[in-house]
Amino acid sequence: GRLDRPAARLQPALRLDLGRQFPNLWLAGKPGAGVDLAVRTLVLALAEQHTPAELELYGLAFNGGALLPFKDLPHMAAMFTLRDEDGLRDLLGALQAEIDRRRELFAEAGVDNAEHYRQKTGAQLTSIVVVIDGFDVLYREAQLADYNSVLGEFKDRIEGLLRAGCDIHLVLTTVTATLFRDGIEKNVTGRIALQLQDRADYYGVLGAPPPFLIDEARGRALWREGAEMFELQMAAPTTAATSAEETEMLAATALAMAAASGGYWRETAFDRWRARGDRADGSITEPAVDTDALGARLNARLAQNSGARRGGAASFGLPTTAVPYTPLEVPDLTALAADDLSWLPPGVERIEFQTDAEAPPVAIDLDLLRRTGTQPTAAGE
Repeated sequence: GRLDRPAARLQPALRLDLGRQFPNLWLAGKPGAGVDLAVRTLVLALAEQHTPAELELYGLAFNGGALLPFKDLPHMAAMFTLRDEDGLRDLLGALQAEIDRRRELFAEAGVDNAEHYRQKTGAQLTSIVVVIDGFDVLYREAQLADYNSVLGEFKDRIEGLLRAGCDIHLVLTTVTATLFRDGIEKNVTGRIALQLQDRADYYGVLGAPPPFLIDEARGRALWREGAEMFELQMAAPTTAATSAEETEMLAATALAMAAASGGYWRETAFDRWRARGDRADGSITEPAVDTDALGARLNARLAQNSGARRGGAASFGLPTTAVPYTPLEVPDLTALAADDLSWLPPGVERIEFQTDAEAPPVAIDLDLLRRTGTQPTAAGE
């Protein structure tokens, strides 16, 4: 976005550093004020400025569909709604396990933060950003849910996540002017107030009353720097004329980024937790491979093969079961066989392509292919 500094006759760009400047960020605004625009612009900017190896995103879509177009971003490790109780419980376990893992790494290296760890060891450590779109919705639903619900657990553990450090950051959006608890509010130092219901609400977000009323245009906001307060216009994420067009354009952008990443795959904090086999509530689950996400990565990779054509179905042969998946493209199998398959997770052992209902499926034994470079053959051969 751009700040408005009329006294200096300047409209400089506002740039937020979630690493050093503001570890956590709060976007507050009444319905229609442009909170969805702001959060979409933020997510898109993060994805454009960082590779999937540098940034790990988690989307919690609790208030509408602002985050949904980003589900195919190569940076997006997982996305959940209020009804995804198992997923939310696993995410809590994954984040806490990642905090513990990073603290152990820092202790072994003799450092106290992620930046110093990277400088000293040269090791890759992704920045993690959890975007909770509709934190007030989460809080309200948690109040109404059973005392042992995952929503209540999530609400109670937010404060610990906010102050965890370890290059793990939270972005919270609300339509209210409160984060409900002092322990939460004091750990969110980055704050942007879009249009709110009442003048007094700005004090709740920015800690001071506004010296003027802001324009009612969508995305108009107030930003405070020290004792000064400035008007801000949040940038639009696209040039779309309508919300529906914007959603389509963002979804297409996410897919284009996935294709440009070449099907890049890296193990995320969520992957590590699910591979443990034990959920946060003590129940046991089989180590999981997200076949939808894997299929999206495969589609992105296959799109690079000039011999690919439309149609067909495929299945991923996993260690325990075969999960069907329909690809966007049927690949040029010779080109795929010659490709570097390091982008695929190790749990995937075999892919079968059913290119013709009358013919046997064509199978790729990935384990054999990794070891020998053997060309794929029909499954029956």
